Formats: sequence, structure tokens, C-alpha cells
Amino acid sequence: MIKNKLKRHVVRILPLGDSLTQGDGNPSAYRYHLFRLLSEAKISFRFVGGVKSGDWRLPPDCRYHSGRGGITSEGLLAYHTEGSESYIPSWADAAREAEVVLLCIGANDAYRCLPVETYTTRIDSLLDMLYSYNPNISSVYIATMRTRSGPNEKMKTMNDALLDPAFAEAHNAKGRDVHIVDFNGEGTPENLITDYPLDDGHPNDVGNRKLAEIWYSAIADRIRELSEVLSPADANDAPSATCESKTLSISVGSGERIKLSPACGGEVSYLFESDDETVVEVDDDGTVYGVSEGMCKVRVMLAYGRTPVDSVNVSVSGVSQDKLDFYPVRHTPPVSDEGYTAPETALRPTVGGVCVRYPHWTEGEIVTRAAYPQDRVCVSFDMTAVSAFPVGISGSLTLSLGDISLTFRNICTHMTLSVGDRSVEINDSTPSYRRSPIRLVREGGTVTLTRGGITLLSLEGASSAPGDKAPLRITWKDYHAMIHYFYDLTVATRD
Repeated sequence: MIKNKLKRHVVRILPLGDSLTQGDGNPSAYRYHLFRLLSEAKISFRFVGGVKSGDWRLPPDCRYHSGRGGITSEGLLAYHTEGSESYIPSWADAAREAEVVLLCIGANDAYRCLPVETYTTRIDSLLDMLYSYNPNISSVYIATMRTRSGPNEKMKTMNDALLDPAFAEAHNAKGRDVHIVDFNGEGTPENLITDYPLDDGHPNDVGNRKLAEIWYSAIADRIRELSEVLSPADANDAPSATCESKTLSISVGSGERIKLSPACGGEVSYLFESDDETVVEVDDDGTVYGVSEGMCKVRVMLAYGRTPVDSVNVSVSGVSQDKLDFYPVRHTPPVSDEGYTAPETALRPTVGGVCVRYPHWTEGEIVTRAAYPQDRVCVSFDMTAVSAFPVGISGSLTLSLGDISLTFRNICTHMTLSVGDRSVEINDSTPSYRRSPIRLVREGGTVTLTRGGITLLSLEGASSAPGDKAPLRITWKDYHAMIHYFYDLTVATRD
């Protein structure tokens, strides 16, 4: 006799809206972190939508969404209106499939000073359109707006219109289940202000995580009602993997990726967790970094239900490491912009890192206050870059320490590694918006460049004399319309 397993309903969630849904400098905005929260709660779901993002951290059935950067409420309505020039059939199909809708729209309307009455009328029309495609939509959650410093005056009036009980009641009277999720209300993280980059309107990865937590608090109970908890029988049948190596040896400031067999990807997504983050930190892709000397275990789990898969013992050897302290930024505004003064926010030091923004000026430089030995050294950082338009290969940004330099061009896809008078180039297709762990290591006369534990370049050059020291410099020239982030920027040297 075959015993029937407990079947679980897969809730179809439609993330819908502007760049806060699509992602700005981030391939999944809040969606990756919401995926983790729902998965850890053992809720069965998938994301639906008219487009598919390239975030490798998400399983294929959770990469879909209907988000478009810069879109207004009028544009979003046109995307769903058959017969309009902007109609996108795949977006309408996603609405027909959705059970729960997460709507985040209005910031671009506020920046255009759209009248509040026009905004709410368009939201009403959009909801009517969604329900006309799918009368069985279970719930719609609409987010209020905010910027780095909270909602601006126009956003406040638009938010107040959404938060007016009459707005949701008018839709609920039609038999709908409409809720407003207040990104500025009680329970909003107090330090969300620190988690928006300098363009003000788009959160960084930490901010996206916090916004996902707000979404999760609002929707979790309803999603749980629509789904069934993963049964023990199904958990036993879940695909798994093992670590190719049970031990790793790294040094402080360096990193190495945990390799799984079969390889991580496909329909399975994994979580990685360090037993002691003061010794070892681990990225979402399984790359472990040495923080301090010691031993630590890194656990590998299926993202769905956090089912244990395997573990790796990591040994970290001690080297000296220094979080960097920079002198103030120096810049040269272009001659054509008479009277222009570059803002002090051109350089924003973060915790162990730096954010450099290039709005209008042509060149600049920042330098560490301290100098570092060059003979046995590791410069490490995680990097992302955002551009409003293709920058071209003429502009450049260079990170250098003594006679070692690494130059980025063409939104980081073209790199040149130089040691003294020798150099080698590479074109790298890794998207610039993807946070990439970069390590530049000098051991004697060999300089090696790695990304995510994978060696990209290696170059032989004259070895620096023991004791030779130099500051770390970041310089740029004609590198316009960029926001460039160096996270956890450190210099580590062997004793």
C-alpha cells in the first residue's frame, strides 16, 4: 500500500512595481531576502511575473517579477492594458496567474509632482485591471513610499491617501482583500536611513533586507494560510548535495568558495551559515572569508526549510589586517560647469569600506592615511557599481598600492592588472551590479587577482623590497554617471 504524501499548495506571489521591485544596482531588490524569509519559515511559494532577473542566488522559479525601473503608475497601467502601445502580454499573463500581489509604485509619480487624486485613481484602475484578469487574486499588498531620509512632502500626501482607511475599504467592499504596508510606520527599522545609497531613492542590500522584513511581517500569516507546511515525507525527498571538501584552510583577508557536488544551482538553492562570524564570514554564494585566526564550522542547508545538508571545517591562519581610513576626497570639477561645487557626499566611508559617486566632475583621488608593506600583502573588498548609461572604455577607476594597480573600465567589465611596467588585461562578463568579492594578493614576485575564489589573472613582476610601504589609493578620471561601492575594504599583510 502506498501512503499518500501531504500535498502542499505553492502560493504564487507577484512582485509588481518600479525599480524598488526590479532592483537598482541589485538584481533582485528586496525579493532575494523575502525569498529567504519565506523559505526559512517553511512556506511553499514561488514568484511570478512578466520578466526574469539574473540573480543566481534565487532558484529559477523565484526569479520572476513584474518590475521596471523608472515606471510610473500610468506606465504600469499601460503595461496591463490590451490595445495600448505599451501593453506587455507577459505582464498580463502574470496577473492572471498571481494569488498574492506585492505592489510598490508611486515614487516616480511623486518626483513628477503628480496630483494625489490622479495617483489614487490610477491605483484604483490598476487594481480593477488586475482583478479583471484574475478575479481569484487572494490578497493585494500596497507599499507606501520613502527615501533615504523618509518620505518627501509629495510622498507624504500620497502615502496619507493610501493609508486613509477609506481607500482599502472601497476595494474590500468589492470582495477584495487589500492591505497597505507602511514602510514608514511602527516597526520600521530606525536606521533604515543609513541603508540607502547616495541617490536617495534606492536601498542598498542591507536596506533591501530590512524592507523584505517589513513585507514579510505584513504577508506571512496570509501566505501561511494559503500554503501548507512542508511535510516530513516531502522533506526527505528534497534534492541534496555534499561538500567536495570537508576542510578549508584560508588566511585572514582571503576567501575561498565552498564547492558542492552536484554543483549549487538548478532547481535547488542553498544557505550557508558560519558558527562564529568573528572567525569566518560567509557570503550567500558560499564564499568563506577569514576574519581572525581560529577554527570555525560552516553549515550548508537547503534554503527551503533550512534542511541540513553538510558542513565544512574552516581553519584561518593569522595575518595582520587593517580596515582602511581615508583622507578626504580630492576632485576636479569640469570647466564647463561654472560655479559647480562637488558635494561632500562624493566620498561616503562605510563600515570597513567606501562609496564613491561620480555625478559631474572629471577626476579625483582618495588616499589612506596609513602606508602598508608591499612585499606580502592582500587587498580585499567586495565591489558593485551602478551606471545610468554605458560609460565607455575611455574613463577609468584605479585602485593601487605601490607598484601594483588594478584599473576598471567600461562599468567594471574591462580590467587591467599592472605590476611595475608590466600589465595584463581581461574582459569580464560578470554584471557590475552583482556584489563581487575581489582579492589582489602579492606573494614575492607574483601578483594574483581573484573574484569569488576564482583566479582571473596572475602576473609576475619584480618583488618589492621587505619593508617597502605605500598607501592605498583610489583614483578616477572621466568616469561619469557611476556609483562605485567598495565594501569591507581591507589590507592584510603577513607578519
